[in-house]
Amino acid sequence: MASHPLKGLSRRPFRGKQLITTLGTLVELPDQAVVLLLGALLERALEREILMRMVRLTRTRRNEMFVGIAPLSSFSAKIKIAYGLAIIGDKGLRELDVIKDIRNQFAHSIHILSFKTPEISNACMSLKTPNQALPEFPAGIGRNLTHNPRNRYLITCFMLWAALGRASPAKKRPRRSRTTWTARFL
Repeated sequence: MASHPLKGLSRRPFRGKQLITTLGTLVELPDQAVVLLLGALLERALEREILMRMVRLTRTRRNEMFVGIAPLSSFSAKIKIAYGLAIIGDKGLRELDVIKDIRNQFAHSIHILSFKTPEISNACMSLKTPNQALPEFPAGIGRNLTHNPRNRYLITCFMLWAALGRASPAKKRPRRSRTTWTARFL
């Protein structure tokens, strides 16, 4: 029973001021904290976008789908369903899979990992988003940023997070529309 209050801790809403404060401290945080924090940020953004394409769910129904051992509780499941719903495309799928794999290594490894760990560094250097983001940076700054694995991870997470924020369709959520006959069975 002691763990019950902890279950909702990671699901508390993230307010704008908290986000700005947290992102401002990323430079000072250790590699593991950066990876876990940004992975969680992206996972929540995916969940938000998936929910926007669903009928409005009660808290209980949402928890049945996204919390604990629910079908969409894992980062991997959210990535796959986001691809299936066309929230992300092939590029997003690839980048999010790499981020998920890096995040999982940091979260589950019994070894001390960092962006200097060869496998982590190679995975970060395989991320393509920083190369696509270069035109967004002032001349000369982007090239210096993208040669560092930690920066590549940061840039990729921020760009994907920003893109996910714009992924919501302009239309309203779908409604449950069933005929009287189908409503009896579905």
